[in-house]
Amino acid sequence: MISRMLFATAALVFSMTSVSAAPFFYECDLTAKGRSKGNIAEKMGISIDQNGQVIVIDGFIVHYEQDPMIAKVTKNTDQTLKFRWTLRDIRDAGNQLIGHMNSEAILDKKTNKVTVRTAPAKWPGNRSTGKGTCKVRTK
Repeated sequence: MISRMLFATAALVFSMTSVSAAPFFYECDLTAKGRSKGNIAEKMGISIDQNGQVIVIDGFIVHYEQDPMIAKVTKNTDQTLKFRWTLRDIRDAGNQLIGHMNSEAILDKKTNKVTVRTAPAKWPGNRSTGKGTCKVRTK
């Protein structure tokens, strides 16, 4: 139910912005194991516009930012898209301030496989990882 609402919201937001002309929108299903399970969203949307700008959305972004975020592209080749984003002023379940959460995604454009890593800026060794596959959406 949440994932349907997430992508319905994403589709609405993207349709109201210049992103609607994006040549690619990927809908990704992610799986995380062990400690990473609660720190990686199960669904992610990735929009790439004609200029290579990436906009990303997942459940954490919706919760903390309410809107999709522009990501910083660190690599964009025919094979690989690598990008980063940061959520600021994150709080844990006990309402304790964790600080910033840095995230990075690597999308293999040929296989549509994606890897997402996230870690609190204060504790970069406390990294969580999720992997999954993406479908290219046109509508």
